[in-house]
Amino acid sequence: MAQGKGKGAGRGPGGNPSLRWLTLAVALGVLAAGLAISLSQRGTAPGPAQGAGPSRTINAEVEGTAAGPADAPLTIEVYSDFQCIHCKTAAERTLGPIIKDYVETGKVRVVYRFFPILGSESREAAAAAFCAAEQNQFWPYHDLLFANQKGVQSGAFRRENLKRMAEQVGLDVGAWETCLGQPKTQERIEADLASGRSYGVEGTPTFILLPRDGVPQKAVGAVPYSELKPYLDQLLGGSQ
Repeated sequence: MAQGKGKGAGRGPGGNPSLRWLTLAVALGVLAAGLAISLSQRGTAPGPAQGAGPSRTINAEVEGTAAGPADAPLTIEVYSDFQCIHCKTAAERTLGPIIKDYVETGKVRVVYRFFPILGSESREAAAAAFCAAEQNQFWPYHDLLFANQKGVQSGAFRRENLKRMAEQVGLDVGAWETCLGQPKTQERIEADLASGRSYGVEGTPTFILLPRDGVPQKAVGAVPYSELKPYLDQLLGGSQ
């Protein structure tokens, strides 16, 4: 295996080093140093919210934590933690362009997976975002969470602040609060954690690339869009 440089990935206690870029010799070799892909067979501050955050209008089918057509030739699962600074970078600089160039053109379906490994506020934020997704407002809430990120366990994602954000995106707050206490919420988070572990996800962000007729592949860290794009194009092949 060869090792290269890349942007960071957050990790939980006992995890591997935060910069982890692995590639197998059979990788397609279309990317420069900076993106490494591992091929794998399948077996996650006190005070008011500071503004509305970046505005994301997705001109594509949106369902729960997914965006894009269910029959897209490529699905990207994003394992992420709302307290992870590298996840914020990836959401803004990588996922945003992917949505514009691939999701809105029907080539890719993106699915956000909850992988809260940085403490109790990570799990609280994940639950809050899931309950926003239950009202089909996941992506605005996702953006608002990252816009209000203030470091790990800083109080930014205390319940009162999460509620303020729910109000900002126009949720039915009563239904949102009810959802937070329902078993399905923690069940979804646990399912996403288990799914990530089945792919060998150890840190965040991690992108799992799932070609409809191919082998799942993994990109770890805040991969720059300019480096991921050529690989997406090759995976899509004749589907473009």
